[in-house]
Amino acid sequence: PSTMNGKDMTGSPSMISGNDALELLRKMTECGYFDDKKLPSLCKNDKDEKNPVISCEKKVPTLIISLNERCIYSKRAFLTEFRRLLDANNGRITLKKVVAIFSIDFEDTRRIVSEVSTAQDIYLIGTEILTHAYIDLKCHDLHDVITQCNIKTISEIATDWQLPLQFTSDIVVARMELFEDIKTIQADDGTKFLITDDYGEIVLDKVKKILQDAKEPVKVTAVGKEVQFGAAVTEIIKKIELLLEGGNLNGTLHTGQNIFSALYTPSVHEQKQAKLMTTFFDSNGFITLLKASQTGISKKTLEKCLTQHNPQAILLNESIFHPDIIIIALQIDIDESIHSESFVDLSSHFPDGVPESDMRILIEEYVFPLLNEGAMSGSLIIDDGEALFFSRGMIEQIQTNLIPAVIESYAKDQAKILMDATLEMTNQETHNETKANRKSCRAVKKNSKVKEERKRYKRSDWEDTRNTIPIASVASAIADYYSDLSDIQDNFDRKKDSSIEPSWDNDCCGPLYCFCQIVIRNVQFERECASAIRAEMDRLAATTIRNRKQGAAKFKSIEESFEESFKAACQFLQVLAKQTRYMINHPETDDDTATVLVEDWLSGCGTDFSRRITEYCLFKHDVEEKTFAFQKDGIDSANFCFYSEPDIGRLGFSRSFLHCPQSEDMKVKNPLKVLRDRLPGSVGVGLAKMWSLTGGNNYHGGTRTGNFNLFLQHIEDSCLSICGIPFKMIDKKAEKGILFARRKNMQNALEKTSSIQEIFRLSVALLYQKVKTLAACGNEIESSILQALVRDKKISEEISALFLECSQLIKHKSAA
Repeated sequence: PSTMNGKDMTGSPSMISGNDALELLRKMTECGYFDDKKLPSLCKNDKDEKNPVISCEKKVPTLIISLNERCIYSKRAFLTEFRRLLDANNGRITLKKVVAIFSIDFEDTRRIVSEVSTAQDIYLIGTEILTHAYIDLKCHDLHDVITQCNIKTISEIATDWQLPLQFTSDIVVARMELFEDIKTIQADDGTKFLITDDYGEIVLDKVKKILQDAKEPVKVTAVGKEVQFGAAVTEIIKKIELLLEGGNLNGTLHTGQNIFSALYTPSVHEQKQAKLMTTFFDSNGFITLLKASQTGISKKTLEKCLTQHNPQAILLNESIFHPDIIIIALQIDIDESIHSESFVDLSSHFPDGVPESDMRILIEEYVFPLLNEGAMSGSLIIDDGEALFFSRGMIEQIQTNLIPAVIESYAKDQAKILMDATLEMTNQETHNETKANRKSCRAVKKNSKVKEERKRYKRSDWEDTRNTIPIASVASAIADYYSDLSDIQDNFDRKKDSSIEPSWDNDCCGPLYCFCQIVIRNVQFERECASAIRAEMDRLAATTIRNRKQGAAKFKSIEESFEESFKAACQFLQVLAKQTRYMINHPETDDDTATVLVEDWLSGCGTDFSRRITEYCLFKHDVEEKTFAFQKDGIDSANFCFYSEPDIGRLGFSRSFLHCPQSEDMKVKNPLKVLRDRLPGSVGVGLAKMWSLTGGNNYHGGTRTGNFNLFLQHIEDSCLSICGIPFKMIDKKAEKGILFARRKNMQNALEKTSSIQEIFRLSVALLYQKVKTLAACGNEIESSILQALVRDKKISEEISALFLECSQLIKHKSAA
């Protein structure tokens, strides 16, 4: 380096300053004084060759000037000094330290080292500079360390050396291969180990000792952790397999698809568990592979143990059965059902965990051959864990006695619907003809041709799509005749709580529906349905329709009134439902109060809406008025009319109780069954489900608990298919309009009434609506709704106390 402190190379005073000297170098470069390469030429700027600079971005500078401009290095001189510095630091130094010593630009230093690292024995790793000699020395030291401790992971080495893991792995694995007594092993999670040859034997001995002392199943991963080989599960498995092959272990290795769940089971444990399994097998007559696997016994070991214990044991896919216990029990039950021409539930003979495929194989291949008529004795239905056998005698009874009556009833209802639709279309066409005043014969002939085409289209349409009885009607008829079968289906429905509408093509609807799909439905059944409908259509076509025409005007008037009021009824129901949903979801509402609120809403608003739709459907389908009644203890709902507008100012509902009056034989029929029988297709099924969701206390013979959310979902989804009018969803504007009108109605009622209890109820409802913007209605106004009102922060303590005091006074007066 040349100094620039105002003195020449001999230390004598110079005539120029340091800045002048720097400028002189630049000028001399421009003039070509360094072209003889005695001194490397300066790097020139790509944009302006007349303006030389000390460094550039794309190339390493040939002259390097220190940051303080006190020194100038040629690249060769810099590398010589840099190498001396690297050797003085034992072959490892950081770029930061080099920059600090030479006082040169960091990027210039990094580029120079990077350029020469490939040509010389230097590594540039991040900001660390290493020589090959340094790495060799570290690897020799590492060899000594591994020789002493027998094992070292690459990640531990990288941490000790303070170098990146990938670089350490590449360098160390390559260098350590030069040592014959060191091996590299990669674990299953990617971890790399360096071990000595002796360590393999050490691990083998440790694994052997651990497993020989084991009395219970041991996870292979646990063995690996104990021998400091945790992630190398494959290596541990190889050691165990080697010990097993050599006879040094007495047990079984279970690997499976996931090696990390591999398990070693000692023979002592297997023998102990096998004894328990055989005892269980003899006592219960079965055992599942799932239960055996939970105790550490493999399928192979279990099958070997049980076949040695009982050579007649029945081995299936996922279970093993005792031939002298369950087979005999199944045979006895099936024989009894055959002789009594009934069915039998076989599910109780099978434990939890036995798959349906094993149930079917056991019955069809091991029980049916023991029967006199074999598989021809009846039909086996297995669906969602339920196994039922239907005897051939029962099937013949159903097909002979029940199905024809169901087909006949359905054919009458369906033919009536189709005939009504035909008459309505004919009347419309007649009206259109009169309005158009078609006089020409040509037009009349054309219209007649269109009529014939429409009739042919309608006939082919219903023959293709409506000629089969709904599966719900068939299942209902069978369930009414066989109550035990109905109970099994009800239990299935409670467990599944499925909202899927049963159909001939839907699976997972329960054993009763599965029986109908497999046994009842066939080509002959569908032909009989279609034939019965055609016969009934022909009979109706031959009768007069005069009475129906006379009543058409009245029917149309009532139907239009219902359609107009139905929208308001739907929206008013949603307003009241919003209040109930708010109360039952409120954190201060306990479970008992929530139950009372739901029952109050379903028994009031829910039954009122259900009755409105039911009476309309009965009217629409010409069902006799005396078929159903909606009163409780002889008291009917006051002033109820299914086609009138709902009273949105009301504070409660008169309870509607659905039942059928006593018949001449003094029997009271199930109203839900009668709905399904008397109303066509999905109409009766949908209405029956609607009433059942209100709760069993709202219809005769009911036992089920009502369901608030399912009721709302059902009417929203099914109104269109039940009454032909879609359920009208409410919006914000309509909700505000109803609340406004309700407030006006309640204020008018408050001005007119003189009843203390009515004044109190109206006052609570009005104030509650003002505070909560919700419509309070029902029997809970004086209790839970009042409590919610007085707890609200918007109500002062004085008003709250006044309301509570009035409530107590009214209760005392009512009690007196």
